[in-house]
Amino acid sequence: MAYQRVVVALDVAASSAETVVARARQVAADARVSAVHVVDESYLHYGEVAAPGVADMHERLVEESTQRLAALSAAAGIAEHAVLRGHPAQEIHRYAEEQGADAIVMGAHGRHGWRLLLGSTANAVLHGAKCDVFCAHIPEEAAPFERVLVAVDSTDEAADVVRAAVAVAAPTGAEVSLMSAIRPLEQVYAGLDVVAYGDAGLRFNYEAEAQMQARLDALAQEFGVQGERVLRRGHPAQEVHALAEEIGADLVVLGTHGRHGFSLLLGSTANAVLHGAKTDVLAVRVGL
Repeated sequence: MAYQRVVVALDVAASSAETVVARARQVAADARVSAVHVVDESYLHYGEVAAPGVADMHERLVEESTQRLAALSAAAGIAEHAVLRGHPAQEIHRYAEEQGADAIVMGAHGRHGWRLLLGSTANAVLHGAKCDVFCAHIPEEAAPFERVLVAVDSTDEAADVVRAAVAVAAPTGAEVSLMSAIRPLEQVYAGLDVVAYGDAGLRFNYEAEAQMQARLDALAQEFGVQGERVLRRGHPAQEVHALAEEIGADLVVLGTHGRHGFSLLLGSTANAVLHGAKTDVLAVRVGL
């Protein structure tokens, strides 16, 4: 799977913009790329009363942003670029859909919460996207990927996630590893005494782990994955973070249902994975 149409969402005032563009080129070297910056207009009016002087300042901001985006695009060899006006997340969604984009690339500060453009719009972009979303960890240099960690669950959609990871890793020959995490019954149901349920309670954890390990092995064989196949017990988000750090991963790939919030492993852990990540994150849109 190769991306054909990519929208790069930039904050033209940030020094990290070049890194985001570089990541876009790595993820989709042959894709048609458009660069966008959104000027938020939410502060133009307070109720029905226009704030004095804000309109003039806003127009100067739009003009300056247009010049900066044009310069960034020219330096990166990007012919198409646009400064949008409105709510950042909504405008990025609209533009990406109009352009038929199959991926959005944006910057993020994973260690301190996810930030895009004006910060609080990041989750809205991620949750509402109808295509894959690549979050470049900032500040980091856009070095070639060397280790890619793919977090999957037991659903059929896991194959789409692995397929995307393998495609992104291929240009640099990055090693791909697979992992999953299973929360034991006693964690899912706090205070549950598994021993009290006899063999049935004990078997559940072991059978679930055996089935998931078999799933990891099958995916590795199907897609020619040569890296590790790791199954962990514990909270999925915490285990993803821990393993990514242990193996020195520079990209984590996971699945997402963009319209209905993120779904990874046990679903609600996906935001925790994104918020705590110290690596780039590629969220692959599944369940279309």
